[in-house]
Parts: sequence; structure tokens; C-alpha cells
Amino acid sequence: MKQLRKCAAILLGALCISTCLTACGGDSSSKGSAEDKIVGEWEGKGSVFSDRSEITFTFNKSGTGSFKKESAKDPYNFNWDIDGDDLTISETDGRYPYTQSYKFSNDDRTLTLVYHSDYDNKDYTYTYHRID
Repeated sequence: MKQLRKCAAILLGALCISTCLTACGGDSSSKGSAEDKIVGEWEGKGSVFSDRSEITFTFNKSGTGSFKKESAKDPYNFNWDIDGDDLTISETDGRYPYTQSYKFSNDDRTLTLVYHSDYDNKDYTYTYHRID
């Protein structure tokens, strides 16, 4: 009987430990969830090439995307990458070669990009809303 209680206590302890480890495991990579949450279409006022206008961003799962200014005839294509809370966008069409880095936050409905200008040492914040 004593051994049965000891065996039951050991099994119960192992069960508790495995349950705690499983519950705490979660997604160890916030990068994946940030990438998943940015995929889609976003619209709002922004500044691209020093022109503040209505902009629509499209972020694809493949790390590619496009943006279209209201004043432009064709969209501009880019590659994007996320590292922590840094979003880097690199234009790929060759029309206006650039790479732009932003701090970003995203609650799945609102995308906020913060660009730091070394020129005037100011931060510029742009907010975009998901298009359903």
C-alpha cells in the first residue's frame, strides 16, 4: 500500500510538471506572430518619398508587398522583414531605390509605424487601419 501511494505521488507530480511545461510553452517566437499579424491590406495617411498622402500597403506572407499612393498610377513593390519591433521595407522596382526602417506596433486592426529621421532628429508616426 505504501508503495502504491509513493507511485501515485510520483505520477501525480510528473503530470503536474508536464502540464505546467505545456501551458507555459506557448509560441516562443513573437516574430512569427508579428509577421502573421502584418499580412494583409492597410490604409491611412503616410509619407513616402516626402509626399504625405493616402497610402494603401499590402503585405504578403512571402515577405513581399506593395504600396500605392493616391496620386500614383501604379503601385510600388517592396520586400519586407520583421526583427523584433523593427520593420524594414526595401523597394524592389528600381524607380526610387530605398530601404526604410520603422519601429512598429500592431493590434491586428491598427498598424503604427514610427520613422526616426536622422535629418531633423525627430520621430514621425503613421497609423494605418486594416482593410477588411
